[in-house]
Amino acid sequence: MVERELTLIKRPERPLEREADLALHASAERDFLRAIGLAQSNLRDLRETTGSLIHILRFQGQTDIDATPLRKTIQDYILRMHPYDQQSYGTHALARVEIELGNIPAANVALEATGENDIISHLRLDFARGYAKAGIDPQPMLNVVKETAGRVRIKRNPDVFEISTGKQIGDVTALAVTHFQLGLDPTPFLTQTRELLGSSQSSEKDYHVGQLAKAYALCGDFTNALALVDTIIARDPKATKKRRMETRYAIAKEQLKLGDIEGALNTAVRSKDNTLMGEINARVAIYKAEGGEDPTEEIDRTLSRMVNIKSAWSQGLLYSMLGRAKALAKEDPKGMFVMAMEKALSLEVSEDPMADLFERFTEDVDASGFDATPVFKIALEWADRALEEKLPSYDIGTPDMYQGMATEAIIHQQIKLGYLEMAEQTLSRMENDPSVDIFYIDLLAELAHAKAIKAAAA
Repeated sequence: MVERELTLIKRPERPLEREADLALHASAERDFLRAIGLAQSNLRDLRETTGSLIHILRFQGQTDIDATPLRKTIQDYILRMHPYDQQSYGTHALARVEIELGNIPAANVALEATGENDIISHLRLDFARGYAKAGIDPQPMLNVVKETAGRVRIKRNPDVFEISTGKQIGDVTALAVTHFQLGLDPTPFLTQTRELLGSSQSSEKDYHVGQLAKAYALCGDFTNALALVDTIIARDPKATKKRRMETRYAIAKEQLKLGDIEGALNTAVRSKDNTLMGEINARVAIYKAEGGEDPTEEIDRTLSRMVNIKSAWSQGLLYSMLGRAKALAKEDPKGMFVMAMEKALSLEVSEDPMADLFERFTEDVDASGFDATPVFKIALEWADRALEEKLPSYDIGTPDMYQGMATEAIIHQQIKLGYLEMAEQTLSRMENDPSVDIFYIDLLAELAHAKAIKAAAA
């Protein structure tokens, strides 16, 4: 591995001039039009084109750029779809986006056109949350989900249904969380889920128990959440340990959100997993530093765990988080960030095809007040290394596929963190590909959205 120098420069504040605002807004409009044109001309089939257009609407609908023509185009495409695809895919996806955008009339029309299918319960819960946000009583929609929980169609016959216990457990668990989010009592639904699990013999029971434990945590009931973890039994001891660890991790994160530091640390210790204990300690270090407290104890405790963690990915994650904690505590973070970079560069792109470690690394550098541009450049060079990888014979991927996936992840992070000029330059690397695909179109729409929002805010 070639050694790299990591440059840390304080991130400058660069307010835009008014002329730049207008130019940025015009650029956003052009990007949206290009994304729409590519979706209509480059994608393989009607379903894929419709889905891409709806995804573009999700971004354009959040801006001040008129999405009326796009909505009309989407309706035209939906009408051309097979009736089954119209209901189970087209109007279903459109209803989800419109309720997310707060466009209640259009959302209601799309929901009405959506037939009963196996996933509509969760769509209706989205509507309940959307209604509440808009000041509309969500209870009638919640009642419909309660009455139809677990209902699935038999052999795609629109008039014949049965109750699937597995789906019923999932629906009722989701009902509990949604009630809590809306300030309503989740207890009856949590209790019902436990009763359903008691009589369930499903091969996915370990998954459902884990989901219920997470639901208890999301509702702030950590006692019941932790008690359930020890009842998770998967197909073999290794799978059981993994499922329990994942569930404890989810619970500990919720404890931290509520400021229960001691509880989160205890939950991590009970997992007896060094990676989990290290990550929760690192999160506590950041939490303390953000609040002006000294994170030294948690930083030292995390570093002491590092020797027992074999994964370079996990080590890199912890070093990155500790760098952020040090920076927030007004200490020099460079040593930690350099270690994070070295761990990230030690990975083959096929080991981390979505550049998850670089995603965390760039976020921590940026949140520490430093310019993440040098890290993005290093990440892109790392992604290009995929073309040189010797993939094992059993790997069904290809070097250019891994390079593309990593590059897409890096662009998404550039947009998310506001490095829009760099994101545009990186995205241009993909536009000469003759098979410009749905991922390029989605990223172009996401970039257009970020430009429009930035132009309006300046």
